[in-house]
Amino acid sequence: MFFLVHLLSFLLLSSMVQICHAVCLDRSLEEREEMANVVVTGTVKKVMLDDRDSNRGMYKSEIEIKRVLKGENVVNQLANFIDPVRQHKMVMVDGFGDPHICENEVHVADTKIFLLNKGYNGELRLNSSILPITVVNLNYAEAVVKGSNHC
Repeated sequence: MFFLVHLLSFLLLSSMVQICHAVCLDRSLEEREEMANVVVTGTVKKVMLDDRDSNRGMYKSEIEIKRVLKGENVVNQLANFIDPVRQHKMVMVDGFGDPHICENEVHVADTKIFLLNKGYNGELRLNSSILPITVVNLNYAEAVVKGSNHC
């Protein structure tokens, strides 16, 4: 009986964890790219509290742009400065920690694919989940931006 109670408790807990993870549903990459003004690869250089959204646990980050897949003109308008050593543009991006976005967390030195929009404050804002940099994700993101089939 003791074993059965623990087994049922474990199964119930497991199903609750799966339900919690299932709550955060992302749109397809194609839909998210369509909604984004800017798609870039970049490395997080700084993470700081966002004064406007800190009470909701949100923060902003300075991103060193490695490659612009979409929205070169927007990035050029909003670049804070160009890294003198690597000649990469630096931009401020807010909206990290947004509970409405599934993959919304970054740390210093993370290199990711970011889907962004120009925010109400003139800075770039996280539009949807951050993608890890992999060859598959990079090729797929490029194909989606170009509007071609990734296969």
